[in-house]
Amino acid sequence: MNIYDLVTEADFQRATIERATVYGWWCWHDNDSRRNDSGLPDLILVRPPRIVFAELKTEKGRVSTVQKAVIAMLKGCPGVEAYLWRPSDERSLDAVLRPE
Repeated sequence: MNIYDLVTEADFQRATIERATVYGWWCWHDNDSRRNDSGLPDLILVRPPRIVFAELKTEKGRVSTVQKAVIAMLKGCPGVEAYLWRPSDERSLDAVLRPE
């Protein structure tokens, strides 16, 4: 077991939102995702000219078929970035969110 295995999705989400906010992103997360269509990513992050959709999972969290399909559709849209991030993706997550 490594340290990333101990991180809950809620803690990971909270840390990701904090990091994005520090880097100047506007962040959206629906606290009651039951109201949304299945597959909507956990976070929508905006810092013009970029928009990022991020699905967050624990190290062992399962990505549903619908979530995979939605991420693929979003990646097919010009100018839209879509990611699946896990706690161990901290470096790449930071590289995406850090101002250039």
